[in-house]
Amino acid sequence: MSIDEDVKEMETVNVVGRTKAQEVNRQAFNVTAIDAKKLYNTTLDISGALDRVAGVRVRETGGVGSSFNLSINGFSGSHIRYFIDGIPMDNFGSSFQINNIPINIADRVEVYKGVVPMWLGSDALGVR
Repeated sequence: MSIDEDVKEMETVNVVGRTKAQEVNRQAFNVTAIDAKKLYNTTLDISGALDRVAGVRVRETGGVGSSFNLSINGFSGSHIRYFIDGIPMDNFGSSFQINNIPINIADRVEVYKGVVPMWLGSDALGVR
């Protein structure tokens, strides 16, 4: 008994990779993710980057370091949860907010409207 050799040649193989921000945007949740690396070396802070996204509005009540209101398509307040590199930003107080943080320290910014995945925190509905 002998084994017959059967050689085949493959066509070109394309490997496609996605950034973490692209993976977040592909989730089944209502989420907007910004790839902050594309905005490095700009004068933007994180709130300025978010304000450029369609449907997202950031309204500041004063100058640098003032309080802000984030709204997405009519939702605002506790119905919106935002994360910097997967870390929730709602428990840090007024001194550490998205309008105080330069864009250069983040890899991505994620904003969830309504339901938040359970792996991102104990508040699964995005409501406090």
